[in-house]
Amino acid sequence: MRETVPLAEIATGLAGKINAAGTGFVASVEGNTLVIVDANTTPTGDSVSLFISPSATPTAGSFTKTTALATTRFALAGTSRIGETWTVTIGANTYA
Repeated sequence: MRETVPLAEIATGLAGKINAAGTGFVASVEGNTLVIVDANTTPTGDSVSLFISPSATPTAGSFTKTTALATTRFALAGTSRIGETWTVTIGANTYA
């Protein structure tokens, strides 16, 4: 039984959910980084955030957020434990 989840696996799962929503945001993964682009004809300006909900033990995961124009990047770092929930919120939409 594994105790951790690879960060690239978390980023890939979140990207898939964002892309499946069809809201005009396009997500991709570069290594352990989740890249979210507002591809709407007129960018919405929606805020983009990420939250880690820890399991019973304290979380050892972290991230660094950078934003440039319509692109938001979350560089995931540390260790993700089984039972944690990594959640991305774009405007009123939440993906976990």
